[in-house]
Amino acid sequence: MFFLAGIFSALMLSGLVVMIDSDEDGQFDDTENLEDNGFEARKMHEGRFVTGSDATGSIQSGNAADNHLTGTVGPDQINGYAGHDRLSGGAGGDILIGGAGKDHLWGGDHNDQLRGDAEDDILNGGAGADRLFGGLGNDQLFGAAGKDTLSGGEGDDNLQGDAGNDALLGGYGNDRLEGGAGSDSLFGGPGDDILIGQETQATADFLNGGAGNDILQSGGADSLHGGSGQDLFQIITAANRPEDVAEISDFNPSHDHIEIWINGQQQTDPIIEISQNNAGHALVWLNQNPILSVLSEEKLTAAHIILRHGPANT
Repeated sequence: MFFLAGIFSALMLSGLVVMIDSDEDGQFDDTENLEDNGFEARKMHEGRFVTGSDATGSIQSGNAADNHLTGTVGPDQINGYAGHDRLSGGAGGDILIGGAGKDHLWGGDHNDQLRGDAEDDILNGGAGADRLFGGLGNDQLFGAAGKDTLSGGEGDDNLQGDAGNDALLGGYGNDRLEGGAGSDSLFGGPGDDILIGQETQATADFLNGGAGNDILQSGGADSLHGGSGQDLFQIITAANRPEDVAEISDFNPSHDHIEIWINGQQQTDPIIEISQNNAGHALVWLNQNPILSVLSEEKLTAAHIILRHGPANT
């Protein structure tokens, strides 16, 4: 059943009863029965709350006011347009578009598409293989469970993949990308970005900083590519996973830096050793355990490595 407070634009229903309260007095002023595959279009004149349930899907449109729109258990298409909107797709494969304004979008279960558009938006994909696009503004994107694709667009964005094998693209701006659990691919793009592979997972991530002075943090057997700019590579070691070896593919000793963070109790003073071959590859050892492979334009020495204790700061 759908409950509408105010008048609503573009709603697709099937086999439902629609109850309408046009003057917000708590009394439903109109009731309509819709046959299977029925379609009903209404126009919302003011920002109102609209909630749907038990439907095969809906098409909902807001306006310039601050709208609260909720979808159904089916596949919904919801467009908030202007205003600071709160859109929730619910179950089903939904398409949510925030439009102008600072919007909050929740995809819910299933495979959803969320687009923030202009201003600073918050997008949460929920369960499922979701696609999130921040657009303009400083956006926050959360993939949650599932194999998600997060694209920040322009602005200084915060992208968190969470569980699943995710792809995170920062775009333009100084972005922060955290892959979370799973084998993730992180691309910073232009700007001074922070890219973080999951510290507590043994799965391998791929981190590419792109243009700018980036920080790339590896917590496992990750592949790191800084790109152009003065980059900092942070390698987090874990005593319970001595077999993890991270790899840096483009280290430039003239302007890049490496930090090795010892996270956890060490029984002895840490000893760093470096072995090299003729192909420009260096292997870094910590207490006789290999932890890092480095492809460098010049010979890597201990002077290029800073040893730190505790969790890394980013």
